Amino acid sequence: MPGPHGLMSQIYPYKRQHEEAIAEAQKAVALAPGLAFAYTWLGSALMYTGRSHEAIRFLEKAIRFNPFPPAYWIRTLGEAYRMTKRYKEAIREFKRAIQANPHYVESHVSLTCTYTLMGRGNDAEAAAAEVLRIDPDFTIQDYAQSLPYKEKSDLNCVIEALRKAGLPE
Repeated sequence: MPGPHGLMSQIYPYKRQHEEAIAEAQKAVALAPGLAFAYTWLGSALMYTGRSHEAIRFLEKAIRFNPFPPAYWIRTLGEAYRMTKRYKEAIREFKRAIQANPHYVESHVSLTCTYTLMGRGNDAEAAAAEVLRIDPDFTIQDYAQSLPYKEKSDLNCVIEALRKAGLPE
């Protein structure tokens, strides 16, 4: 059964055990190569480990297997694009994720971050305003604590972009 391996692949990054997350996701893919979730688990584990170039392939495959993916799958693909500096593709995916679930605040946060990184300050501020409309209690500190990036530099990039967009600490 791939499910327990997939679950562990999503827990391990939060325990700072990124390589274990990848190994568990790989087991899930091996057990169920036709299961879209398995590819999302692997793509997510790779992305948070700093291997976004590899993650994109698996996340795109998951979405091909499920033409109506949940917003968080689409957003994760957008994050992998953002981390590889493929900003236009990232924005496209974040907008798709928002269309799939307009109240999924993480998609709006990701859009804010990406606009900032592109130097599109007005768009970043508008996206930040939408974050606060959806979640008036949003803080960068709380959000940062929810991100299991292996590399501190990846986390710092997000934090600085959100600060620059004007979101509260």
